[in-house]
Amino acid sequence: MASLSLRIAQIRSAQAVINLGRRRARSGDTAGAVEAFQTAAASGDTRGSVPAALHLWILRSGVGDSQAADEAYRLGVDLWAQMHGEDKAVAERSLGFGSYIAGYQREFVRPARQAFQRSIDSGDPESVPLAAMGLAGLEMQDLEETYGFADASADTGAIPRSLRRAIDSGHPDYVAVAARWLAFDSGQTGDVDTARIALRAAMDSGTSEDACSAASRVGTLFKREGHTAEAIIALRFVVENSQTERVTGAAEDLGELLAAQGDTEGARTAYQLVLDRTSFPYVIDRVRSAIDRL
Repeated sequence: MASLSLRIAQIRSAQAVINLGRRRARSGDTAGAVEAFQTAAASGDTRGSVPAALHLWILRSGVGDSQAADEAYRLGVDLWAQMHGEDKAVAERSLGFGSYIAGYQREFVRPARQAFQRSIDSGDPESVPLAAMGLAGLEMQDLEETYGFADASADTGAIPRSLRRAIDSGHPDYVAVAARWLAFDSGQTGDVDTARIALRAAMDSGTSEDACSAASRVGTLFKREGHTAEAIIALRFVVENSQTERVTGAAEDLGELLAAQGDTEGARTAYQLVLDRTSFPYVIDRVRSAIDRL
């Protein structure tokens, strides 16, 4: 049966229950704090349930209860997704929850980073990629909050390290999503070596749209940096596997690269695919002009 203080706090708000849990935690009453945080998390109050799960996760992790900490983190991820109407794969939800911590729960950045690292260090095949994606999301948002995207003094190395941990886990629910975000990060930083890792991981993961998105991003980077052969591989992967509008951009870039190499038929095929898939007059005119120059 809930204590009188907990029942009184429940009448007020989920935040009141969280505050009670925090007081209990500070006084060393871990069991009482857990009770309060669990009650707030189950309250249905969207403004309080997510922070309550976050408090519960940090508390469980701090006392070394890894299984309960993992359960609390997953609860937080799911509650955050419900609050935002996010119906995405678990990898995306975890990354989004990490970003939420850095963006809206700044007091938890350090303990959350430590809790993520404990999960990664556990070696558990389910916990490692989940935590790695959460840590990547936290690092991305933390860099933006602290430095802004364009600040050259920011240490951006933590982001690819976390994403590569998710990739290295080999978990089918995480690899392609992590590769897509690693491709995005490499495109932002111009890191061709990291882009190669992202492309290899994406292509090895299968032919999902996440994999195609990664290939599209790194293909653009390779093309810009003059790595023509690798750009062709990446863009051809997109053209052959994506079912979205990104095919037209990839096909046009592919046609341009093949034409520059003297592969007239290959370029013509790529350009024709653009004409077959687009309805934008300016794209059609541009591609027809390119075909006329072959």
